[in-house]
Amino acid sequence: MKTHPKMEQMQVKLKHLYDQYHYSPKAVRELHMIAEALEEKVLKLSNLHSARWLPYVHRAIKIVCDSYQVLLAHFEDMASTERNPKPSATVIGRAKQVTGHLKNDDDVLFLHFMADVLNHLATLSKTFQKDDLTVCQAVESQEACFWDIMSLKTEMGPQMAKVHHAVQEIGEYKGVRFRIQPPHWKQSGQR
Repeated sequence: MKTHPKMEQMQVKLKHLYDQYHYSPKAVRELHMIAEALEEKVLKLSNLHSARWLPYVHRAIKIVCDSYQVLLAHFEDMASTERNPKPSATVIGRAKQVTGHLKNDDDVLFLHFMADVLNHLATLSKTFQKDDLTVCQAVESQEACFWDIMSLKTEMGPQMAKVHHAVQEIGEYKGVRFRIQPPHWKQSGQR
């Protein structure tokens, strides 16, 4: 999964988000000001490169899904030509790239789909880390995880359902209009 081209692209974009806020206290302050103005909560993005890939990528994806509107507003502001003082060309380029990613239908859907997939894998990982785990429990947990992930082929998980509901109801998700065709999606629980 780590080496799938879409996942590699997503990890590069998550790294851009992390770099923007890790190396710039000013960017963090601006992000918190925007979050406060939008009356939203934003968490600090985590680094993706660690010995334990799953928890770091899962956390980063959850943060982007939960803070989507705030992150998008901040990167749109950074990419603005009217901003004063004008950021460096590197920052503007990164901001435009991230803004494009956050407004792309496929990228937003993939982000939310991966949040659903990684939720199941994180649950399995936590089960495997238990000290008192038996072989039977491990096998049952692995099979349950497999079937939960397989069900995502035909039914949306909660993160994708959140996007679907918003697009179906008002034609946009957190202020961004999408070209997605909601009737083709199947909500969780429908057969």
